[in-house]
Amino acid sequence: MFYYTKVFLVVFSMFFIGIAHAAEVTKTDVPIIIQAKIPIAQAITAAERHVNGKAIRAEFMKNKNNQWIFDIEVVSDANIFDVKVDADNGTIISSTEAKNDRRKSDLERIKELSKKLYNF
Repeated sequence: MFYYTKVFLVVFSMFFIGIAHAAEVTKTDVPIIIQAKIPIAQAITAAERHVNGKAIRAEFMKNKNNQWIFDIEVVSDANIFDVKVDADNGTIISSTEAKNDRRKSDLERIKELSKKLYNF
């Protein structure tokens, strides 16, 4: 029975982490994203394929060159990559591995907890 309690707590925690990220989008962000010439789904797919992983966060923003981009965080194996995708044509601008990112330490804690829960 204790096993199911642990599983519930992990799933419950991951659910609320997702809600916290979703709450970051405001109504003022909606008109800005219309300026993107490609859909966010296309940018996420390009980023996931580029590093062979799964996206955990996507943001539409201007970079330091005043160019509209999608900034996408992708988890691949035990690493988190920050992939920048051009919002005009969907090409990958850059891809860097996150080094001292808070999210990476969160991912490591989740992996450790999973190992304890599932004994692997």
